[in-house]
Amino acid sequence: MKVWPSTQSRTARARDASGLEHITSEGFLERAASFAERWDLEWLRYFRIHENHDYFTSYRAPAYPFPITKDEVSRFDAHQSLNTRLDPEWKHTKLQIFVPGSELVDKRVFELGCGVGMLGRILGHVAKGYVGCDYSPFAIYAARLLSPSNCEYVPLKDPGRLVELAGSFDTCVPRHFFIHNNFDNALWVLRLMRDLVHEQGVIHADFLWSEELNDGIRPAKSELHPTAASAGFVYTPADIEELADLVGLSVRSMDRVDVPPRTFVSFTVV
Repeated sequence: MKVWPSTQSRTARARDASGLEHITSEGFLERAASFAERWDLEWLRYFRIHENHDYFTSYRAPAYPFPITKDEVSRFDAHQSLNTRLDPEWKHTKLQIFVPGSELVDKRVFELGCGVGMLGRILGHVAKGYVGCDYSPFAIYAARLLSPSNCEYVPLKDPGRLVELAGSFDTCVPRHFFIHNNFDNALWVLRLMRDLVHEQGVIHADFLWSEELNDGIRPAKSELHPTAASAGFVYTPADIEELADLVGLSVRSMDRVDVPPRTFVSFTVV
């Protein structure tokens, strides 16, 4: 039977631990510098293996006229946001987030793990404002060049701007993010998002589920993979409820989807 390396002492942490204090701590900033290179290299790997991907397509107006109205997007239910291709001319214009359109249109939206801004380039056309954050300076630079003017991108190794934005967001929408993060990472990420949304804000999350485990797909309460930045972590409903309890969030909804294999969860602040 596979014995997975486990993280320790998570249940002893206080509910009121600050996500913003965590990302501005000396220890986190040291790790962020090393993770910046790890994720820069991972993005270079993505470019090698994903052919014909719209990684470098500019969605800036007026050169890119957005093909769907805000009103249409605002009427999307979560399944439509996940699956609808907004522009038939471009393959990668699905939002790929399980979020009702009413929680995106004319809202202040935050995304952690924004990469090269695939989501921000789209949301910039419908949201009141969008802020994306990522470890990779390489990805952040590309995102800034390709996104609408109301999009802002912040590298995690320079988090002062996020401190200024505390309590200002309506919606947090990580996209393909929690699937690559273990339980300990999910704790500080959810605490950060809790600190960034206002009291009525909503946090959305995408957790991986799988019936099989291997070296690249691990239980949530395992250590990060030593070399594979995109390794997956499988969360049970009990793991998700425990996260909510430790962070001080309430689970508003939990939906399991088969394709892709995700458990989509929305949280509100207790």
